[in-house]
Formats: sequence, C-alpha cells, structure tokens
Amino acid sequence: MFIIESIKHLCKSSTEGTQGFKPYAVLTGCMAISILLADLAINNYVAQKRNNEFKDDIIQLGLSIRNDLIKRDYNQIDEALLGFLRIKRAVNCLTVFNSSNEIQSTALRLQIDETPTIHYGELPQQCQLEPAKIKQDTDRWQIRASTIIENDNIPIGTLVGYTKTNLESITTIRSIEAALLTALSAVFIPAFIQLRLSGKRELRMEKDKAERISSLMNKLEKAEQRTRSAFEGSNDGWWQWNVLENKATLSGKIIQLLEVADDNTISEVNAVISGDWWRDYVSQDDKENFQQFLLAICNKDEKTARTCIKEKELVVITKRSKTEIHLRVTAVITEYEKEIPSSVALVVNNITSQEIQKKRIHHLAFHDQLTGLYNRSALEHGIESGDSENSNYQLVFMALDLDKFKFINDSYGHSVGDELLIQVANRLKSELKQEDFIARIGGDEFVVLMRFDSEGQREIVEKAKSIADRLLTALSKPYDLENCVANNTSSIGISIEKGPKKSGKQLMDEADLALYKAKAKGRNRYFFYQDGMAQGVRKRAKTASLLQSHLERNMASIKLEPLVSLTKTGSPSRDMTITGYEALFRCPSISATVPYLIQCAEEAGIIRMVTDCVLKNISNLTREGSIDNTHYVSVNISPLEFLEANFPHRFLNQLNRNQLNPQRIKIEITESTLLQDLGTTRINMQELNAAGVEFLIDDFGTGYSSIELLRGLPFHYLKIDRSYINNMKHTSGLRLVRAMIELGKAFDLTVIGEGVETQFQLSTLESLGCDHGQGYLFNDKAISGSFMI
Repeated sequence: MFIIESIKHLCKSSTEGTQGFKPYAVLTGCMAISILLADLAINNYVAQKRNNEFKDDIIQLGLSIRNDLIKRDYNQIDEALLGFLRIKRAVNCLTVFNSSNEIQSTALRLQIDETPTIHYGELPQQCQLEPAKIKQDTDRWQIRASTIIENDNIPIGTLVGYTKTNLESITTIRSIEAALLTALSAVFIPAFIQLRLSGKRELRMEKDKAERISSLMNKLEKAEQRTRSAFEGSNDGWWQWNVLENKATLSGKIIQLLEVADDNTISEVNAVISGDWWRDYVSQDDKENFQQFLLAICNKDEKTARTCIKEKELVVITKRSKTEIHLRVTAVITEYEKEIPSSVALVVNNITSQEIQKKRIHHLAFHDQLTGLYNRSALEHGIESGDSENSNYQLVFMALDLDKFKFINDSYGHSVGDELLIQVANRLKSELKQEDFIARIGGDEFVVLMRFDSEGQREIVEKAKSIADRLLTALSKPYDLENCVANNTSSIGISIEKGPKKSGKQLMDEADLALYKAKAKGRNRYFFYQDGMAQGVRKRAKTASLLQSHLERNMASIKLEPLVSLTKTGSPSRDMTITGYEALFRCPSISATVPYLIQCAEEAGIIRMVTDCVLKNISNLTREGSIDNTHYVSVNISPLEFLEANFPHRFLNQLNRNQLNPQRIKIEITESTLLQDLGTTRINMQELNAAGVEFLIDDFGTGYSSIELLRGLPFHYLKIDRSYINNMKHTSGLRLVRAMIELGKAFDLTVIGEGVETQFQLSTLESLGCDHGQGYLFNDKAISGSFMI
C-alpha cells in the first residue's frame, strides 16, 4: 500500500532532518503510528468486505473431482454446470478437472445476459483456472480462493474460485484513504511546519547562544589576560604569604626590584621561603611598624577585614646597590580559614619617584627659589605650628630689611640684585644656628625666628642684642658682585615674647613696627619693639580715617607761601617781586601737624587724595583771581606717589580736570625720593618735563644728593634747606651756602633760599647771588605781585 511507503519515506526524511532534535522524532513517530493504525483499519475493512461479498462476486469457478467420481456420469456433470451458471448469473465460467488436472467439462458465458453453454477444446483466457497454479492473494483487487470438498469427512475434490473487487468498493476504499490522508495532513502538516519553523528558530537560537557563549569565553579569556597584564603592569612586584605556615612565594618583579638574584634561597620565581624574608630588606625605622601592620591584617576576621586599612608605606634597602626605595605595600586577603585570614597577597608599588616629587613640591612650596631659605608660606605655617605648641621657651622675632637695595637693583640690574640677596642669605645662615628659622618673605625682606629657653628677660634681651650686632656687622661688609662692589647695610626690628604668651603673628607685627622705627632713625641699626608702638599705629590709622573723611567733604585747604625775586636796587627800600608760590597742605579741623597728617596718609594709602585736594584748591584760587596767571605754583609730591609707574599720566589728567596749565605747575621732590628708585624717578621726571612741568629739588643738602644726580636729572630749581640759611651767621655756614649757590648756578639752576625770616638772612642771600627767597619774612608783606621792604 502506498500509505506504508509514505510512512517509510516520512520516517526516513524525519530521521535525517531531526537528528539531535527530539520534537521532530516525536511528531514523526506519532504521525507514523496514526497512519499505520489507519492502514490496519482499512485492511481489516477490506478483508471483512471481501469475505462478505466473495460468494456474491465470484466470476470463475474450478472444480477438481476424483477420477472415479467423474467417470460415473458425464451427462449429469454438464447439466449440473449449466444449471449452476443459470442460477449464478455473476459466474461466467465453471470448469471441472479430474485428478490429473485434465479438463472434463466447461460451462461458459461470455456476457452476463447470455445463456451458458458447454465448451469443449481449449479454454478461453478467462476460464484458464488451474488448481495447481492458484495463489491465495496475487492481486489486491483480484481474489482467488480454494477449499477442500468432503463427503462424510472423505475428500472428493477441490473447489477454486476467482473474483474481482467491484469499482464501488475500490472507490469507497480510496475515499476513505483520501479522507484519512487529508485529516492527517490537516493535523500533522501544520504542526510539522510549525515544529520545523520552531526547530529552525530553536536551532538558530541555540547556534546564536553557542556563538555568544563562545564569544563570551573568548572575551573572558582576553579579559583575564588583560587583567593579568594590567595587574602585572600596575605594580612592581608581589609576594604571597601563607599565614598559617608563615611561608612566602615571591614574584619575579620583586626579586628584580630588591636585587636578590644572587640569593639562592629566594632568587627563583615561585620559590617557597620564610614568611619573614622581608626583615633583611626593610629599613630599621620601618621594621616594627610593618610587623604591626601584618599582625593587624592577620587579626582581622572576614567582616572587619573589608574596612581595615590595608596599605603601608615603608623604605627598603636593595641587596647589592644599597639603594633606598620607597614602597607602598597593599595587603589583599585571598583566603580565609574559619573566618581568619590564611593567605595574604602583598602587592608592592615603587613610589620613590613620587616621594622625590613630593619632597620637591614641598620644597618649592615652603622655600625661596632664589636663596634656598624658607619663604612666607613656611613662616606662616611655622607660626601656626608654634602657636599650637605649649613649650617652655620664649620666641625672639627679627624683621630684617636691606638698606638702599632698590638703588642696586635699578643701577646694576636685577641679576646683580639677586646675587646680593643670595650673599645676604648665606651670611645669615653662617651667623645663625642651624635650628634658627630664617626666611625671605619678599624682595629684600628677611625674618629670623629664634627660640630661647625661658629665663630672665634681661638675659634674652642681651642675647638678642648680641645676635643683632653680629648680623649688622656681617651684613655691612662689602659685597663683591658682578661688575661692582656694594656697601649696603641693613636695618633690624626685634620683638621678644614677654609676659603672657603671644602669637607668632603678633610678634611678627611688632617686629615690623620696630623695623620701621629703625629705618626712621637712620638705618644700619636695630630697634626693639616697645610698648605703645602698636597704639601709635592704631592712632595713625584713626587719624588717617578722620583725614579721609575731611578730604571727601572738602574740609581741607592750602596755604600759598610766596617765592620772591631777590634783586638789589641800591637803596634801603627794595621792590620785592613775587614770582610764584608753594602750595602747602592744611587741614585746620584736625589737631595734628602737617607732616604727621602726610605720614598717616601715606601709611593708609590715601596720599593721592591729598594731592588731588591741593590741585583743586589751586584751581579754585586761580579762578577767583587770588593767583595771578603769570605766577607759577609748586606742589609737594610724596615719594610713594611719585614713584608709581603711572604717576605722570595720572598727574597730567588731574591737571586737565582742574583746568591747570602744566607750564604753570612745578613739582618739588626731596633727595630721599631720588635715592629710593632712581630709574623710575628719571623716567617720570622726563615724561612730565616733556609736558611742560618743571622740577625743584627740595631740602637740598639734607640727604645724599650727588653732583651726578644734579647733572643727570631734569631739574630747574634748587632749594637750599632752611637749616643752612639759619647757620649763615657762622663763617662755615656762610661758606657752605655760598658753595651751594655756586653749585646750582654751575648747573644752570635757579637757586631758592628757604626759611628766610630775618633781614640779615635776606641781605646775605642777596649778596651771595641767590635768585629767590622764601620764608616767614615775606608772608605778611605780600601785596598782589610786589611789596616793599
């Protein structure tokens, strides 16, 4: 049956297509079983139908009878055959054989509606039915059957029948098979297709999963390699410590780092050695601390070990070169036994370069790069540290400043100035103890901080004096510099801790005040801080604040002191002509001298306001007509203000705002201004002189003026200080004033005598050829542009 063949083919394809995929085998098996059972049911139906319809559908019969029975009556046999065919119209052929298979008689009918006849001779094809050649089932749709004929249980012959299944039966069977196959197809084919698609999807998913797993495994292997490489690259060695057995295994990198290749006991990688091997390499200062570190790691249980500190920095000494190496050791607990560390990995990183860099950064942060001394940051840090200590010693603070250092810088350049500072630093270090704190806090400013055991105040003062004298002597010796020899001196301010403990900052402020006093007293000296100096500073600050308030409210003014021409007329009565005025600052509402007010203004940084006030008052008086347009007015400018780099620009702007002609304004500067910063002084004078402003050198003879200064700077007037005018009653004083006048005229300068108060002084100046006079003698007699004496 073709159903069976289909089953075989289906089983074969399913087996080939579903190797390793069991759902296909299950489905195929179910389908095969269903088809097999259906085929058995059909076969059973066909067999039953064949058995039921065989006797009605026989078309041929063959009767083999024993010879002895046939010979009795031939005619009766023929009649019997014909009669049978007339009864069984479906049978078209009935043949009788003898025992030798010889045909004895044949009743034949070619068509179902014909009358049967007896046929003799050779039988037609459809009647050739020999009992010996009969097979039970030769064709599915043709049925042949035979049976033994007995009479009283005695065999007398054999009956053979032949029939064909009719078309109705075949159609029915085929309809059943078609319906069955359709039903099976409707059920199994979609399931098979779905299963096939699902199987492909599953296979694809399984394949993707396998590929992902394979890729993941590759990535894990590569990651493990990278991690291993990163671990090896992120450290400089390690060793594994078996805590329970106190054994250690060293990596190759740490063996190389510590130079232990010639030590046969530990030179081989992964060699097991004593756990205390590190004692031969760790510095003596770190051995105990490292031992405590390892003990602390071992005593931690699994829970607390996660939070404990597992790093330690130490110094080791290499075996051969005896080089110091700074290491950071990190402990990683790798195994526990009963919650106690049993195996520890100690990872080593070489931080020597970091330590060197750290020290270098620390040195840069707390040391002066030029001199190598401590800097201001170190001083402040030291002061804070000293304040927190409660020690039995007293502090002595010295503030030191070089005298006329700016002159060296401006005259010979900053490189020479730096060389001078280096030599000063070296002399300080050589004169002081190693434990004394020496710092350069900026420019030419140095500080010395010393500690003395608590003893009598007098003893500490004497020690401080001795040290200060020694420093002044050392620092006043000539400095052999590049292209010059400098003879700079120094000034020192000293503050000593007295009574209740003072802060370092307070001592530093007191030393600065004492230094300011030492400079004011003439430099090249030391001065001890005295009680009341701080009060003086506070008083000056209060005065400065009051002065600022008065300046802002326009409560200050000026006094015009005339400068007159000294010209002989040959008669007792002389015509004195006013050529100009000096504008003197006044603030009558504040009970303080003008020099004190100027000092307060300079310290408070409001000296510009004073200059602006003077120029405004000059402008107002000029507009009122109190100052003739033909007269000039001179103003005094503070050295602090004049030495500012942008002073010329700012001063000219002030003149412009106040509508003052630069050619009618003159500036008086003192000799001290020149010496503070000669370079800036020269530049500013030249710029202002180009704009029409002329200069007077004030208080000539009281400072350190030299002929070179008079020759190299654009001065137009020379004012002899009043101290020399007062001394003209003495011969030596008279000679000195004569020399000054002659010196001024030699440089083509207009000479002015200051402080003229008597007729003798006026006459003497006239006889010496002095050009102008200024003083109390002329103040009350000034009438417009001229007056009579």
